[in-house]
Amino acid sequence: MNAKSLRRTRADSIVPQPQSQRRRKHRIVVLGEEGVGKSALTIQYVQNLFVDYHDPTLEEEYTRLTTIDEVPVELSILDTAGQDEVARLREQHVRQADGLVLVYSLTDSKSYERLHRFATLIERTRDYAPVPIVLVGNKDDLVRDVDAAEEEGRRLAGNMGCPFVRTSARLRRGVDEAFAQCVREIRRQERICDATTIDSTPTAKLLRRKSIRMIRSVSRRIKRSLSRQQ
Repeated sequence: MNAKSLRRTRADSIVPQPQSQRRRKHRIVVLGEEGVGKSALTIQYVQNLFVDYHDPTLEEEYTRLTTIDEVPVELSILDTAGQDEVARLREQHVRQADGLVLVYSLTDSKSYERLHRFATLIERTRDYAPVPIVLVGNKDDLVRDVDAAEEEGRRLAGNMGCPFVRTSARLRRGVDEAFAQCVREIRRQERICDATTIDSTPTAKLLRRKSIRMIRSVSRRIKRSLSRQQ
């Protein structure tokens, strides 16, 4: 089925929430090389539907109303184009993101090796503030040695200091968890920022400096990790 025929909004059936649990809005940007399954992953999450082809030159934005860990949220999810020609647009999207889902294909080693390009982009555009990231290894239904692929992904995610989720957009495996983890990382970062904004103690100041250093070193950590694994 062609993605152009799809509605781009999904609302889960949710019991009305009390005033104290107003629906929070989060903007998630999905990044990755062309062909890694970003669109299939996003559409599967929003529409519960597998789309085997999507125009790689298109950038689409989807909305899903859902509940994660018993807290209602409205997610605006931008599926970015993987082509180099839209690099400037990609920078703008990263600046405006509350969280990032960084996708590579478990069947394509080049998409894994080129993750450092996106880490450099994140480092360049978000050096003023950390941005929550979830690393996603997609297409696990096409991998023979799933355990080895997962170990490799978790090792890199550990070096990046972010969660790793193995997914199959085709089988809808791990899809919900990938976006739920991104929301959890956004919430965790918000708690840190709130605490350090209010708190001016040396410990709070140290946390702020540590967060900035973390995002500035993501690219270097990915490059080191990839060089060790080659």
